Amino acid sequence: MAVIRKRLIFWLIKAYIKKSGKTLIISFLLGLCLFFAVVYFSKYFSPLLLSFSKKEIIGIAGAYRQDNLPPEIVNKLSSGLTALAADGTIKPQLAESWETQENGKTYIFHLKPRQYFNNGREVTSESINYNFSDVTTEKPDKYTIVFKLKDAYSPFLVTVSR
Repeated sequence: MAVIRKRLIFWLIKAYIKKSGKTLIISFLLGLCLFFAVVYFSKYFSPLLLSFSKKEIIGIAGAYRQDNLPPEIVNKLSSGLTALAADGTIKPQLAESWETQENGKTYIFHLKPRQYFNNGREVTSESINYNFSDVTTEKPDKYTIVFKLKDAYSPFLVTVSR
């Protein structure tokens, strides 16, 4: 009985190939040609297809607070009284000059005149606000800020660069 079924299946396949053999061969060859054409031309169309799905993500990953923002972001948002140069030296930014007194306990900054915020308001000593603990701030005139520290703090010029 199993032999008859095998023969029956064999005869059915043979009859199907005899009837539709040309269609099968032509379909196979056409599919093969189409496959190689897609592979060959994909190098021309893939940039076009990728441009529709390409996402550009710009940013800096991390958990940041206002006091630990990366320098690239801080420099775009605000300016400090001083700036830190690439070689590590301190250079003036909003301040034209500064002087230290009392062995580094008092810092006097003289602002550059005619500097403006992006809204057109002039930068004065009243518009500069640093919230330091153990530091008293005096603003004797429009372009002068005096910081009196409780203890000497040598990196203070770097601190006011933010």
